Amino acid sequence: TATFGFLINVAELFEIYVRKLLQHRFPEWSVESPKIKVYEGKFYERYIIPDIVMNKGEGVMVFDTKYKKMNFQKSSRYGMGDVDREDFFQINTYMSQYQNTGKRVLVGGLLYPIEGKFQNELENCHSETWFGNKQTKFIVDGIDLSNLSSSDSDEWSHLIKQENAFIARVNSFIYEG
Repeated sequence: TATFGFLINVAELFEIYVRKLLQHRFPEWSVESPKIKVYEGKFYERYIIPDIVMNKGEGVMVFDTKYKKMNFQKSSRYGMGDVDREDFFQINTYMSQYQNTGKRVLVGGLLYPIEGKFQNELENCHSETWFGNKQTKFIVDGIDLSNLSSSDSDEWSHLIKQENAFIARVNSFIYEG
């Protein structure tokens, strides 16, 4: 007998999950993943595609999702820690693109599936400035997806609680900005 299988890109599913959650919870904002051409007409022209861009008026929030384990480890002499160098520069490029087009970037950052100890690390995950710009915050954040191994209703209520906590943090960036 022949069997067939297929691969699922879990990183893309996580991106879609977070984008759909933000679209649902912030209906007054445009939430999309735009394809932006940069250096048009040059031999090195290319597209940049932020995972999540939330627009409302002149305000914008820019996020890139990463489906990677987050242990909140700083970079060290021998390693880069949990935030990859490429990911860090990628999100900062996206944020700069919007800043340079006259948008007011309220917040930008990297979003991860988080495990339980995030609340202890929150102070180290949110910067009140972005390269010294006090009008913009830079964050590493996400949704606590730990303890989701079955269809147990306690686990689903935990997930809803964690989604609500994430939405509350995003909401705070809107009103603090």
